[in-house]
Amino acid sequence: MLNNIVCATDFSDASEKAVEWSRYLAGKTGAKVTLLHVVQTSGFAMAGTGTGGEAQRNAERDQLDALAMAFHAECATALLEGDPAWAVANYTKEHPVDLLVLGSHAYTGLTRWLHGSVSDDTLHAVDCPVLRC
Repeated sequence: MLNNIVCATDFSDASEKAVEWSRYLAGKTGAKVTLLHVVQTSGFAMAGTGTGGEAQRNAERDQLDALAMAFHAECATALLEGDPAWAVANYTKEHPVDLLVLGSHAYTGLTRWLHGSVSDDTLHAVDCPVLRC
């Protein structure tokens, strides 16, 4: 039975599919949804971008709040900081989560090697069921 669904989002097209599935499953089961976003504070993706700090957190909080307003169902939000895979895995261990829903960019080859795969890293770190869209 699904009572608590966590939908991890990075606001990409791939994570929009995860949001849609979370909305659908919540509608069918009555589960509570938490939209989860991680502000990446270190690593290759942040190197040299000039982003970070309070302004970055505020901008990403605003995006998460806007996503929650457009969810068309009751949902909670959680904004974390750090390595996305580690932060999502930690969240699922510290909160009751019946299903984690996340998107996948489906990178392959050199692009996958350069960017890595947050969804793969997360899959290996969590103990709950995962729906990868």
